[in-house]
Order: sequence, then structure tokens, then C-alpha cells
Amino acid sequence: MKKKALLASVVALVTASAMTFAPVSYKVIDKAYAATENVEKASNKIKAVFAQLQDEDALVAAYEDLLEQADKDIAKVEAELDIAEFNISENLDPDVAEDVKDAIIAIAKQLIKDYSTKNENFNKNLGDLSTDLEAAIENLNDKLAPVLSEEITRDDVALLLEEIEEKLFEKFSNEADLDWFDEGNLSEEAKDAIKAVIEEEWNTNDNSLVAAFVDLYGGEFEKFDEDVEKFNSLFQADLTDDEKDIYAKGAAAVAIAYAKHHYSLNQPITKGTSSGRNFKLNVNFGTSKVIPLDLFKWKSEGTVTVNPGNANVDPHLDLNLSGVNLNNDVTVSAVLDKTAPGYPSVLDDFDGVTLFSYTSKYSVGGTDGGGIFVPTPELGLVSDYQAKAAAISGLVADYLEANPDLYNNTLKRALIKLLEEQLRQALTVQAANSVTVSNGVSTLNITPAQMTTIYDTQLNTVLNALKAALEEQKLDLNISPVLTYNIGATSNGEVNLNKDLIDSLTSKEIAYVGVKTGDASVEASLDQLTAASKVSIKKAASTVAGAKSDTYSIAITNTNGDITGFEKQYRVTLPVSGTGSNVTVAKLGDGTQSLIGGQYDSKTRTITFFTNVLGDFVVVENSASFNDTANITWANDKIKLLADKGLLLGKGNGKFDPHGNVTRAEFTAMLVRTLNLNATTNITFNDVSENAWYYDSIAAARAYGIINGRSASEFDPNAQISREEMASIASNALKTVLDFEAPANAEEILNGFVDAANVVAVHRANVALLANEGIVQGKGKNNYDPKGTATRAESAVIIAKLFDLR
Repeated sequence: MKKKALLASVVALVTASAMTFAPVSYKVIDKAYAATENVEKASNKIKAVFAQLQDEDALVAAYEDLLEQADKDIAKVEAELDIAEFNISENLDPDVAEDVKDAIIAIAKQLIKDYSTKNENFNKNLGDLSTDLEAAIENLNDKLAPVLSEEITRDDVALLLEEIEEKLFEKFSNEADLDWFDEGNLSEEAKDAIKAVIEEEWNTNDNSLVAAFVDLYGGEFEKFDEDVEKFNSLFQADLTDDEKDIYAKGAAAVAIAYAKHHYSLNQPITKGTSSGRNFKLNVNFGTSKVIPLDLFKWKSEGTVTVNPGNANVDPHLDLNLSGVNLNNDVTVSAVLDKTAPGYPSVLDDFDGVTLFSYTSKYSVGGTDGGGIFVPTPELGLVSDYQAKAAAISGLVADYLEANPDLYNNTLKRALIKLLEEQLRQALTVQAANSVTVSNGVSTLNITPAQMTTIYDTQLNTVLNALKAALEEQKLDLNISPVLTYNIGATSNGEVNLNKDLIDSLTSKEIAYVGVKTGDASVEASLDQLTAASKVSIKKAASTVAGAKSDTYSIAITNTNGDITGFEKQYRVTLPVSGTGSNVTVAKLGDGTQSLIGGQYDSKTRTITFFTNVLGDFVVVENSASFNDTANITWANDKIKLLADKGLLLGKGNGKFDPHGNVTRAEFTAMLVRTLNLNATTNITFNDVSENAWYYDSIAAARAYGIINGRSASEFDPNAQISREEMASIASNALKTVLDFEAPANAEEILNGFVDAANVVAVHRANVALLANEGIVQGKGKNNYDPKGTATRAESAVIIAKLFDLR
């Protein structure tokens, strides 16, 4: 997500009515659903935002005025709204429609009561639903149950709200100026963002909340849109100017609270150059249009002067600390100032509210000469690391309850991935405030000494929780913890990892180190960082057709500036703009691009891929289609998935040739593309030419020990691959790349096939492994047919299963 702009961190739902319900809208769901990561994230954010709001009396007053006015207007709507006049009634029995209307009105009234700061249980209600609200929601669910195809999940509500925020933040960052805060403009922009996101999700079936609207409106978005406009007109009808002003101020109050929360996490001030007791402070709001620094009063123990720069280039603050005791922290605060030129009148009541502060130590070299900044980095893990650590035991127990017998590698790997993701979230070092900025580059330098607090307490808490959970269940799993340095949102970030730090992380049982900027990250195996290294992530607007992200340039270099290539692949995650249907990652070359796949996560709207070689990457939309696969129902979805990712190629003229046989070279190439293996070695096969289209794939597979020849000197690339050969190649890939292990009861597994004796010795353990994983099984009547050939459709399904395991 792009860095959120000034006063925009709330405006996901700043229409008058939506702002009324924003505090709990992510929870208006059947409580039977567990609090997922996205729901917890939304809940924690709401709590933090309203903590900021309650710190400012002016914000509280405007918020309470909004609730009071909304309560009156909801009563008016209740009396005047005729549900039969709305399109939604076309798909509902009249009595049901009326019941749904009454249920929604009841929820709205209860929300206003529960989420008033005057309610003695206000802070408690931010964390959980009141009994009355639960009952009102359950009543609505009962009324809707007969007409919805699926239940709405809290997770999807939280994600939809986040997507609306992102849409509005992006628009604000690129287009907004102070006119956005004039009466009515903010609400219109919010409504447009809500409409755009729901319209994007309408046909994807990815979000259960939007799917509910699809059900209720028979799939006709235009009728849904008409009802929204009709309801807004009814809600706003007959509002006086004073009443409209109440809504505008209430929305702005919550917007400021969101902004205060955002800047508590994403500090806009960074240190620049200095001379004597004069210090330059850079201010970056993350918007394309310059937000004037003189919009604020700048308060400090020293003297702060706004320097507009040369023709608005490099505007910054000049801080003079003459007469200030430099043994103490110095704070610079941005305070809203209604006397500022262009200040929106709707914000007049918030004059004097502090939007953000920046606290640091400063010193001078000698007597007022050669001023330098004294960095005071406070490093720590994410604030909820203890809660994440405490949740590990429950994650393991719940998984084992659903999967009591971890009889194969697939089940074990799923649990390992679950735990590694939990560790990834818990072991994130919040390092944005320790970054220095020079010439537009945000740089983090870390020493082992700065990690002492993390090592001594926080890291131990998380890793000990993992060990205890595994010991309790008597599990022996090969888990690789990653510790990530989050340096905040930046378009050009780098982290210097000295050898001492690498060694100290390794000694603390950390297997991978990660660097995160915004929603982009890269992780590298510590055992392959043999010397001091620099990790850099840069981003720029993409010019690639169909791009669904910025272009990211990612590199890990040693002290000589040489780019590092790994046998153990890097794990890279990139954000995806909008919805993620048919997205894949493209690696950019010199005027070229190659599709390398990636796993899309609809919950976080990110895509993750693995690669041996870093470089320039962009997320793109890609849709492939074949005219000869529709009748292959058992394989069609898998074929399309891999083709959309750019990992499976057709035969030309819209043909995939699903019934065609597969050669040894073709299957090897499919597998190497799917796992994105980049490596090379000397090939001793005299029938594999360097000019052959499959040479690079065979070289990569050979380097990883995945393939063998049919003899020491021949690979026989154009021969049709047998089912047992295919099983061996796939099994070798799983063992090498994903650490799969051959089953101890291989012969017992093979005895399930009546033709098991026909599987030759060299392939027996591998055939058993894939059979045990459910990847390659028999062909009916308990026959494995080891010498039989595989079709292109069969190969695609096998390759897709390997892809899913990443």
C-alpha cells in the first residue's frame, strides 16, 4: 500500500452515514467466525485510531455531534423509507424485505449507542461486540440466511474496507489538494472509492460481503448502484447547512485521528544535513502534490522555520537549537493552524490539534561547529509479538485436531508454512525510525549491539513459544525462522548487513533475514550470506502494459558490489493493485519480460515468488485460453492456472494438445519453469545441445540434482517420458527444493498397486513418495502403469500440484 497522505488515513468510509459505523463495520458478522489475522489487524487499528481521537477534546466533540445527528436522521429514514421502492425488493419477499430493513435499522441504532465515547463500555466495545449488538446482528443473519449463497466472513469485511481505503489513499496521494476538504468533496470521493471497489469485486466471487450484494440484486450491479444513490438522497434530504456541517466536521475528526495514527507508525520527518546548532529536517507526506509546510504551526524547544526551498524544490524545516540543552530529547510537532493560507474551513474547530511529532537527540562537534545528528534508534519487534507468540500453541493444536495423522510431507509442510508465517509476523523489527535518509535513499545500518533488547527478551519469547508448542505435541519439524527489518514505506531503501550481524542472527537460530519496505519484501538465507551484504529495494511507476504494481528493483550485493545469486532461493513478496485475478510476476530484462509465476494471496493482496536471481520485477495481469481443453474438466482449471502464470505453454493457434504425449525435455522444462530454478552446471549428456530450446532447463535441473540420464552420456530429451521417470523427477524436485523426505514404508505403499513389481528399483522410493503425497496415483484397478506415458493434461495437473506446494 502506498504511504498514506495527510489527513487521508481514514477516508475509506467518510460519507456521513458510513463514518457513523466505521468503528465496528468489520465486526458486523456472525460471531461464530474466529478472529482471523485480518480481523485482528482491523480491530487493533480501530483501537489505535480511537485512542488518538480520545486524546483530543475537539475531535471527540465533533465525533459525538456526528453520532447525535446520525441518530436523528436514522429515525427519519426509518419513518420514511419504503423498501418496496428499492430494487432490492425485486429479489426478496415483501415481508422479508421489510424485516431486513428493520434489522438493519436496529443495528444502526445499537452501533451509535455502543460506539459513543460517552458509553462507559466504549473501549470494551472496540474490542468486542456488546450483547445487544450481537443479538441485533444475529437477527439480521437469520433474515438473510434464506437468500444468501454463502455466509459473510469478518475477514472479507476487513479486507474490503482495507481495499476501499487503499483506493482512496492512492487517489488522494496522486491528485488531492486542500480542496478535498471543502464541504461535500471528501464524501463524494469516498463514495466513488466504495463504488469502484465493489464494482471490481462484483464478478470475481472473491469476497463474501460483495457476493451477498450480488445475491440480493440478482447479479445486476446497476440496480445496486441505483439503490445506493437513492438511499444517499433519502438520507441527505432536507439536511440544513448546519447539519451538513456536522457530518463534514465529524468525518474530518475521524480522518485526523486516522492520520495521527498513521504518522505514529510512519514518521514523515527525517534528518538532513546540519551545521553548528542549525539542523535541516526533511518532511515527506507521500503525496504527488506538495502539501505546504506552512499549513501547520511547528512547535519545538528550539526555533523552527519553514524553508520553502528553491521554487518549491526541497521544501524543509530549519531547526535552530541555540540555547537548548542538547542532553535532552528535542521534539518538533506539527500543529493544525486555522490562520494558515488555504486552510479548509471545515477544520477550523481543530485548530491547535497536534498531527504528529518527531523526537530525537542532537549534538554539535565542538562549540557550535560541525553539527552532527546523534542517532537514537530504538529497535523492537512488532508491538503484538507476545500475542503472536502466545497464539503459536493454539495454531499447532488446531491444525493437529483437523489433521491428527501427519502421514505425509504435504501435511507437514502445510503446518510448517503456517508456523513460519506466524514467526514472520512476530519477528518483524520495526526499524523505520532508525533509518537515515540521504539523496533520497533510506538506509538502515544495524549492529549486533542494537539487537540486544530483541535478543534478550523478545526473540526468546517467540522462539521459546515455538519450541514449547512443538515439544507439547512431540513434533519434529524443520522450521526456518525469518527475522525481517521493516524500514517503512520508501521508494528507495537499503539495509546494510555486516558480517557480525549475520553471524549473530545465525547464532540465535534465525535461518533467513528479510527486508521490508511498504508491502514489498525480500528474504535471503543467512547461511549463504558469507560476507557483509547490502539489500536494496527500489520502486518506480511501471510502464509495462497490464501492470498491477510498480516496478521493483531488488538486489543483494556484497562489498564489491557484485550481485549475489543463491542456491537457496530468495523469497520475494510484492503488493498487487486492485483485485488479483490472473496475476503473475514478470522479470524484466533488456527490453524483455519473462513470466515467472507467483502465489497470489487474496487476503493481503500480495504475490509471493521464489527466485535464485534478483533483478527488476513487476506484477502483471495475464490471461491465457485454449480452445481444446474445455472438455478436460478434471484438468482444465489447472491448465489455465499455469498458463495464466506463464508457466505452461501451448502448441500454437490456441491449442494446448491435452492428449499429446510429453517428452523428457518438456516435462523437465515445465518443472523448472514452475519452480523458477535458475542455475547451471556442465552437462555431460552428448545428446543435449547448447542450442536446444531445453538446454537451460536441463542444465538447471541437473545442477539441482533433479534429473539423471538414461545412461551416463545420454539424457534422451525427445523420448516420451514414462510415469515412473516423471515420478522420480518430481520427487527429486520436492526433496531438493522443499525438503520432502521419502516415506519409510515405501514398499508398503507400492504394494497397493497390482503392478508394483514393474517399478524398477531406482524409481521405487520416488514413486512411493508421490503416491503417498497424492500427486501421482494409479490409473484405475489398482494399476500404476510405471512404463506408461503421460499426456500433457496429466503432466499439467502434476506440475500444478507442485506449484501449490510452494
